[in-house]
Amino acid sequence: MKKIWIIYDVPQYENNKWFAKRLKDGLVGAGEAEVVMKEDLKEPFELPDVAVVRTIDPGLSEYLESRGVRVVNPARVSKICNDKRLSYELAKSCGIPFQEYYDLEAGKEVPPEAFPVVVKTVSGHGGKGVVLCGNLYDLSKAGDFFKNDKIIAQKLSGDGKSGRDMRVYVLGGKIYKAVLRVSKKDFRSNYSLGGKALPAELKPEEEAMVYKIVEGLGPNDLIGVDFLVTDEGLLFNEIEDVVGMRMLYSVYGIDAAAVFADYIKSLL
Repeated sequence: MKKIWIIYDVPQYENNKWFAKRLKDGLVGAGEAEVVMKEDLKEPFELPDVAVVRTIDPGLSEYLESRGVRVVNPARVSKICNDKRLSYELAKSCGIPFQEYYDLEAGKEVPPEAFPVVVKTVSGHGGKGVVLCGNLYDLSKAGDFFKNDKIIAQKLSGDGKSGRDMRVYVLGGKIYKAVLRVSKKDFRSNYSLGGKALPAELKPEEEAMVYKIVEGLGPNDLIGVDFLVTDEGLLFNEIEDVVGMRMLYSVYGIDAAAVFADYIKSLL
């Protein structure tokens, strides 16, 4: 019988216990599934056949993959998704538009005409680790907030008081569902920060953008491709490999854990 690990870190697990249990229950009969905390992984340990990594740790994914474990998502995907600089370079190579960024870690200066800018960590997701800077003075103080994190800056899209973005769920390399997120009180429209989620339909040219990203990323299992929604069209923003599923429940009434479990079973 196949051994399946569903790997969380403790904080992520505390916020997602229900989903973790549903996912484990959905794998009953397909293999010996268990939820494992990353913090408890101390060598030597018996490796699983499949590891569903629900913690952001590209190094862990690479370690497991190098030892023959089928990792969901593959290590290469995790590495690109969790470094915004690599994600934007991917978008550039695919010809997908995105807001120009300044790599502050590499010493790239932000020109005065670029302000206001959004400063963010290269590995952050969910609207966390984000600061809006209106001028060079604000930018100089942003380092106090980020401490030793690697950060980039991007020109603000919109008025800074509201936000719109779109998440496209991709399962097994195919577009599954799209959700529009809207906030009237914050430039960050993330659902976890109070943004309103609505069903969305992609135009053919928008689907083509998503598939260019998917093809450039390489084989992947479950990802969320996020775009900023502007008057000029979609701008690529980021890719999440440990993608949140709450919007699939709230917007479409989909049992996302069951859908994901069925996909994992198909790999076996």
